[in-house]
Amino acid sequence: MAPEVWTLSELPGRVTLLAVALGVPQAGERLIALSQAAIDEALKNIGKASAILRVAFLYVRGTASVYLLGGSGSGADEIVAAAGGVDVGALNGLAAFTPLTAEAIVQADPDVLLVMTRGLESVGGIDGLLALPGVSSTRAATTRAVIAVDDDLLLSFGPRTGALIERLAEILRSFSSDA
Repeated sequence: MAPEVWTLSELPGRVTLLAVALGVPQAGERLIALSQAAIDEALKNIGKASAILRVAFLYVRGTASVYLLGGSGSGADEIVAAAGGVDVGALNGLAAFTPLTAEAIVQADPDVLLVMTRGLESVGGIDGLLALPGVSSTRAATTRAVIAVDDDLLLSFGPRTGALIERLAEILRSFSSDA
């Protein structure tokens, strides 16, 4: 089994391990080079937002008002930072995937909510997410600033990571200009 990867710098090691296990080390080297080039290009092209937005990565499943905040070391903090935002969990010194109360999300008051698509579906879409206790009282809910990313992409740290960073940066810039 491949190790979990939570930072951009760990991506090459994971690809190498998998490529060697599959007997295709040269293909792994090419994939690393392509992935790193895409990430470098994304980081070079993201530009500056007019304001640095505070992003809460919420891991939600169902409407039981139990959700986890990405936080430091979750992987989402790395992607959010690369895209030009700041992860509110990391900003508040919270560890990865900290259980969150309604009061805590109100206190964190993120500008943007980042969720995975299946999690968003499980709470009834954007309207369901924004109606969750606590979430409904955030700045992100007021402005409907929600970003949904495919579950298989957000924390994969694979070949599509560069494109993800670039797309998130575009969305954050659009939310920033709306602020």
